Amino acid sequence: MAEKNTRKREITDQLFNLIFLIVTVLIIIRFIGSLVPSLRLWGFNHAGYINGGIFIYPILLLICFLIYSTGKRRSVIWKDGGAAATGFSLSFFPYLVIILFGAGFYFFSTKAHFLGDGYQLLAQLSDPTLGLKSESYGDMKIHQLLADFINGSDPAGSVYLSFRFVSIISGIIFILTLLCYGRKIATTTFSSYAFVLLNLFGASVVLFFGYVETYGPVTVFLNLFFISAVVSIKNGKKSVVPIVAFTAAVFFHKIAMIFFPSLLIYMIMIFSGENLTRRLVSGQKNILIGLAGLIVLMYLAVSIAAPLSIKTIFLSPFGDRFTTDGYFLLSLKHLIDYLNLVLFLSPLILVIILIIMKWPPKSVSSGMTASSLFIFISAVIGALAAFIIEPKLGMARDWDLFSTMLIPAQLAGIYLWTVYYESNKSFQPATLLLIVLNLSIFIPWLTLNNSPDGLRRYAIDIMKQDPKHGRTGLYTMVSMLREQGSPGEAEQLKKFCAANYPETEMVRQSEGYLLAGNLDGAEKLIDKAIEENRSFFRGYQLKARVQLARGKYEPALENFKIADALNPYNSENNYFMGDIYQKLGQPDRALELFSRSIRYDAINPFPYFEIANYFYERGKADSARYYFGLIPGRAKVYPYGLYYKFGLSGLKFGDTSKAIFFFDRYLEVGEDSALVNEILGIKSRLLSR
Repeated sequence: MAEKNTRKREITDQLFNLIFLIVTVLIIIRFIGSLVPSLRLWGFNHAGYINGGIFIYPILLLICFLIYSTGKRRSVIWKDGGAAATGFSLSFFPYLVIILFGAGFYFFSTKAHFLGDGYQLLAQLSDPTLGLKSESYGDMKIHQLLADFINGSDPAGSVYLSFRFVSIISGIIFILTLLCYGRKIATTTFSSYAFVLLNLFGASVVLFFGYVETYGPVTVFLNLFFISAVVSIKNGKKSVVPIVAFTAAVFFHKIAMIFFPSLLIYMIMIFSGENLTRRLVSGQKNILIGLAGLIVLMYLAVSIAAPLSIKTIFLSPFGDRFTTDGYFLLSLKHLIDYLNLVLFLSPLILVIILIIMKWPPKSVSSGMTASSLFIFISAVIGALAAFIIEPKLGMARDWDLFSTMLIPAQLAGIYLWTVYYESNKSFQPATLLLIVLNLSIFIPWLTLNNSPDGLRRYAIDIMKQDPKHGRTGLYTMVSMLREQGSPGEAEQLKKFCAANYPETEMVRQSEGYLLAGNLDGAEKLIDKAIEENRSFFRGYQLKARVQLARGKYEPALENFKIADALNPYNSENNYFMGDIYQKLGQPDRALELFSRSIRYDAINPFPYFEIANYFYERGKADSARYYFGLIPGRAKVYPYGLYYKFGLSGLKFGDTSKAIFFFDRYLEVGEDSALVNEILGIKSRLLSR
């Protein structure tokens, strides 16, 4: 018996020692990474962009040593922490968390929006003529309605306030989710508090600090889905909360559909009876292997046979015709980025897997419980999705998108630690070490997002690492630097862009050739632009326009489809594809594309014009006049002779006032004196009636 107790104590000490070693090593790596921030260590180097930021790591290391030395002397740091978890209203802790984090969400709201599509979203939602992206339609619609309700004098300011409000409210819901379900997951007061704090100090929580992106609501509802599902499965009680939460997550962002298999597994475990659940749990190894194999097979099938619009969502295994920056699934760049991502967003899952492999609890040795299996399967699904999906902006800048996929991985690490090790004698000090590990990521990350200068330098560095992925962001940064009074830095960045993006100038020149009728010169330059950057949609779009001008409709359509796959939601792509289908004798398909073109950019005049013609040719003059009348007054067309064409069409449709409007627009800019005289004559006759 004494030998058994000694062996148990040795394992406890070794487990505590291992956690201390892992935590201190990871903090030291973050310290070293912050000394060389320009290296591809974007998941470790945040403190390097903050004045004096690296000093946080020696402080945290000192705290780790204090916890370790205390834990070696006495394993129970908080005696009352071993008591049963109390209800929500019986403890001061929930109210303290709500007040502190609620205030934090407000007062430490992010001060800059260089990551993700932050500034682009503010500009897009400030312009009512631009359509909403379908994958995040619910989230963007909420912001649009809220910004209209705020109705400030500055449209961009109103949109920002809507993002800040939704972000903070999402954070409050997240806190309530953790507090309400944390005491149902853990059996002691300490472990329930630990569950809450380990989650609240995760890097993805920055999404709730006024962060400008479309991932706040989907993040909170995915967390609610997984946490409530785990509690429901663990306690064997049917609940519709996970189903409602998952539905809400999908409404806000379609990325949540990645976890549809998790929803099916939850429904099977809860609603199909104990026998089937028992069979699932008993065959968990085969299920995990089969699931991973199925995902790999589906990925290979997509890589080989899927339409281009689907194929471009995922990374190519070994690179393909659209690969840029040497970035593909098995490239060293991607493997390093993925390691950065996991250690940045969900480090605990790796720590806990290492511990379980070294010292598996009896409950794990005989197989995971149903609730553990559910969250672990979900973690595998999300982790594989994050590995195979193409980071369009670069993984570092797209961290917010990928954080949604690693939600179950983060929860799995915390849940497995809480459930399987809370009876371990070193649980309390070891948990404190894990909280310090999370703080070593959370504090520098939140501070960086509140430092506009530091975040700008961080964003520029990560975009330069994969310049083709960061092209749009760097061009945007040039304009912002000028506006913010940094012309020298703007000029330096402009030179970098000129050296790294020659395709941009090639496309500009080739479009000039196209409009001047020099099709050979345009096509030659376009081919060079495509060779320079095979993922730049404008190259394929202009090549298609040249082919369209030559009457080569089928190859033009294929290139427009490529451009559309590389850059969805582009009004011009859809308009030109509609034009081609019209020429190929498919007017109904053309009408569908013209309508979609208007949804993506309500100020584009050409699809309105074509829809008006569609109805006029079918004897529906009223509908023709209606759509022609919808052309926005501030719409601009080029060449300017198109104003004359639009004016004549207005007369044909019976809309004299709109016709005169377009004639006047030509008179403002037109240079053809003969055409000017003709228009003046037409106007004179119209006005004399």
